[in-house]
Amino acid sequence: MMPRREAVCPDFSASVSPSDNNSGCPETFARGSITIAAGHISGAATFTLTAIDDHLMEGDETLTVAGTSPGLVVHGSAVTLAEDDHTDIAMTVNPPQWNEGDGPTTVTVTLTLTSETVRFPEDKTVAISVHESGVEPAVDFAPVASFTITIPAGERSASHDFTLTPENDTLVEIAELITVVGQPAAGGAAPA
Repeated sequence: MMPRREAVCPDFSASVSPSDNNSGCPETFARGSITIAAGHISGAATFTLTAIDDHLMEGDETLTVAGTSPGLVVHGSAVTLAEDDHTDIAMTVNPPQWNEGDGPTTVTVTLTLTSETVRFPEDKTVAISVHESGVEPAVDFAPVASFTITIPAGERSASHDFTLTPENDTLVEIAELITVVGQPAAGGAAPA
């Protein structure tokens, strides 16, 4: 008769890095044991995991099922908790139009997440540049230094002001176009 073997305390843990419990260690969600009866090659246990819709855009998470048993090697298994929270970043520029004769004008660039509920779990930084559109006629204005806008973790929007100083020439021209562009900064977010 074969001796009865029991796999003791398989741990069900999140292998998110860093883990959701802020300790840097995997978080244990459930504990239990599985008995492999004499003469059998497997055993099973059932547990319930309830996903929490946290509205944070943090990517897929991996749950690891691991176990130990004296004198045996127990190979773990992984389960993926798929991310279902998604958002983009929209950019607005205010005021959206200037006149050559307005002189230096304060312009506010605002970045806003398109989702009403989804947030980033960490700061997202977008690099902003202001330049001519490349479409004739050329636009004459004082150079604007590039800058960044950071949407803080958990927030929906952030803004930054810059000064636009157009050249007031005497030419009769059609409306000229200035382009404000957002690109991901190092570790940043999607382009705006």
